[in-house]
Amino acid sequence: CKWVDARLPTEDEWYAEASDGGKRTYPWGDGPKASCSHVVMADGGFGCGNQPPPTFPACSKEQGNSVSGLCDMIGNVTEWTDTGKHPHRIVRGGSWNRSRDSHLQASSRLRANAGTSSSLVGARCVRGSSR
Repeated sequence: CKWVDARLPTEDEWYAEASDGGKRTYPWGDGPKASCSHVVMADGGFGCGNQPPPTFPACSKEQGNSVSGLCDMIGNVTEWTDTGKHPHRIVRGGSWNRSRDSHLQASSRLRANAGTSSSLVGARCVRGSSR
């Protein structure tokens, strides 16, 4: 993110956008549950049956957009946040290999080693100061 004069979001910033300030289960609302019409997930095979690769082009699931219009907050790849305690960071958003609904909700969170490189994890960069 520094390369594009930006930063990783805090976990709180990420969650606020993905849940509309804690009001929504998913970026698109409280229903329907996560499905391949809204997110890239493990349904019909990894990445909605899109093998290989299991990811989709960014913003290909418009029905899953957040209230502000951000895409891919859930599914495709989990996203790094700047939150965590060395050497771990919190990742949010589920990924293409998840099928359990609880892993594909705005509240889902995992810890990952900050040195991890994986096809399951990506970055969403933001500009401006943290809230």
